[in-house]
Amino acid sequence: MEEVARQASEASRNATAAGQASEQAQTSAGQASESATAAVNAAGAAEASATQAASSAASAESSAGTATTKAGEASASAASADTARTAAAASAAAAKTSEANADAPVLPPAIQLLPQPPARRRRRHQQSAPEHPKPPRRRQKRRRLPVPVMQVRQPLRRQRRKRRQPHRQPQRKHLRQMQQRQQVQQRPAQQPPRHQHRRHPLTPPHLIPAHHWRRKAVLLPEQQPPEQKMPQNGQKISRT
Repeated sequence: MEEVARQASEASRNATAAGQASEQAQTSAGQASESATAAVNAAGAAEASATQAASSAASAESSAGTATTKAGEASASAASADTARTAAAASAAAAKTSEANADAPVLPPAIQLLPQPPARRRRRHQQSAPEHPKPPRRRQKRRRLPVPVMQVRQPLRRQRRKRRQPHRQPQRKHLRQMQQRQQVQQRPAQQPPRHQHRRHPLTPPHLIPAHHWRRKAVLLPEQQPPEQKMPQNGQKISRT
């Protein structure tokens, strides 16, 4: 009987232990299922975020493509504007040149496009010589008259001698002065000598009206102007 009771108690213990083990297994299975669902949810969120990132990258690429196309269009428009501006400047310059050259005579193209001959190389002794040297000045020869030589040369010599010796003229002047002095000495003493009125005038200096520019002119009593009185109020000044 005791063995049967011991076996029954052991069986009940085993049953309780098995129940506890089954409960632990159920709890662990529930936790495992929960973790699996969380992992599945995380994987779905990651896939959604990846798809969003891919779509945003595609939209960025499309926006970058449109920006590059717009930049290319802008550069093309700027280049076309530059070419138009240069063409306008060239046309204005051509118009100006055509206006300036309107009066100038137009040469035929055959004359303008003549081929120029090659420049000749000068020799060694002609390197420093100018291209158009000044011709030597020719000395003019005297005209020879159909007369014997002695008759032509003599009067020319006399004229040259007169020109080249100007000291002969003062001698004549000196002779003239000596003759004048002798004539003055032969005159009587009462007669005043010549040119006396220049240095020693006969009239006294205070009677000459203005004998020198430094001295004040002394007027004689009959040459004095009439006295001018101060004009009264309302009286006109006579300027006679």
